[in-house]
Amino acid sequence: MFDTAEYSSDSTEFWEITSDEFFARVAPRYDKFDVIYLDGLHTFEQVFQDLITSLSYCHDDTIILIDDTVPVNVASFQKTPNDCSLLREELGINDKAWMGDVCKVVIAIKEFMPAWSYATFPNHGQTALVKRARQDFSASINSLEAISRLSYTEYLTLKKEGAFNIFETDDQVIARIRDLLADGQE
Repeated sequence: MFDTAEYSSDSTEFWEITSDEFFARVAPRYDKFDVIYLDGLHTFEQVFQDLITSLSYCHDDTIILIDDTVPVNVASFQKTPNDCSLLREELGINDKAWMGDVCKVVIAIKEFMPAWSYATFPNHGQTALVKRARQDFSASINSLEAISRLSYTEYLTLKKEGAFNIFETDDQVIARIRDLLADGQE
């Protein structure tokens, strides 16, 4: 956590409410957002719902950043913090990270949102999206239900195949997003 008062200003506000409440009662007060940061319940379903809802508040150059899209191990991939802790303890994993199954949102973007390009930061994994059509679009998973059921090993396979578009450095991701915004297309 950080001190919101330190960063609040006339142009920066912080709301400590659920995303559902934010999109229902706060977001409609504004026109469009330049940046939308999604970091919530660490579940595929909620983060995907937040992503779809947030699209109504995007202009053509909005950047959407989704947190926790690259689980660091099988424990961090678990749907609940309790399951994560139990598996960490059982497997002797010291890393206390928990990302849940948010990584599945990236697969849903890859499969169902060809108008949005994305790049993923290395390490802890945040994925940045901009509204630029992907020229290399091809879908291979035909349902959100199938995506919701992806296992950790299937995630690893998709990651190895490049589905997460993970760059080697943060600077490369930033340069990629800047290029997409400057060109107006992929």
